[in-house]
Amino acid sequence: MEQRLKKNPEHATAYNKQMNEMCEMGFARKLTEDELTSYQGPVHYISHHEIVRPGNQSTPISIVFNSSSSY
Repeated sequence: MEQRLKKNPEHATAYNKQMNEMCEMGFARKLTEDELTSYQGPVHYISHHEIVRPGNQSTPISIVFNSSSSY
């Protein structure tokens, strides 16, 4: 994901903007250093990627989460 975004700075900027909006709306947040070091439970990651929507000026990309993926 990061490699793909590095190749297209416009998409990287839009992706970052979308992630920041998720934090501002309370859908996501960055963990504090204390939370990272003191947590004892399992860690789960949800994969995500962008969907390019070239015709949409307000949100040229959308972030999609795939919570059913397994690896």
